Amino acid sequence: MRIARVALPACLLTVLLSACPSSTSAPPPTSASASSIDPLVPFSPSPTPFEEVTSGFAGDTLTLPTTDGGTIHVRLDTSAIPKDPGPDGLRPFSVYFTIENVGDDTWTGVPGQGARVTDEAGGFNQAEPDPRPRDLHPDPGAFGASNENLMAEITLEPGESIQGVLLFITGGGNRPVTVSVTFDDGATLGSWATSMGPS
Repeated sequence: MRIARVALPACLLTVLLSACPSSTSAPPPTSASASSIDPLVPFSPSPTPFEEVTSGFAGDTLTLPTTDGGTIHVRLDTSAIPKDPGPDGLRPFSVYFTIENVGDDTWTGVPGQGARVTDEAGGFNQAEPDPRPRDLHPDPGAFGASNENLMAEITLEPGESIQGVLLFITGGGNRPVTVSVTFDDGATLGSWATSMGPS
């Protein structure tokens, strides 16, 4: 008896073969390692180890000596400035700090004594000794700061910290500036590079 041969079209043969399970199974998907970056979480670099430095950028904590051999940590937290100048062409530039006594002895002094703002053109402004409330931000607590006047004498016990503001009356437009403070009568300047207004 003759067996009939059935010729299958090549396209049908391909469909049949693809429907059959393969004898070798694909390896299971590997789970993301612990070091992978989760795309659902905003990526930020690992924090850098704290270093004792006397210069940096806004947000950095500087380590500064005092005249009596103590040590102060100072962080420039943020700053604020009106968009438009007043009738005299000047704008109040408020700079907010956190100051901590990390030494072993009580420190008493004026944090803003010797503070200044300089720009690339050599412009120079000292902190106002008695800031007018109208020149300061009306609600610094909204961004975690304080309008405590740092041109007044304060006392910090070991481990104690304070937040406050230094006010500079400046002219000109928005530009890069350097904010500097000192706790040892100018022998050591702590300086932050920042911007006066949006750059």
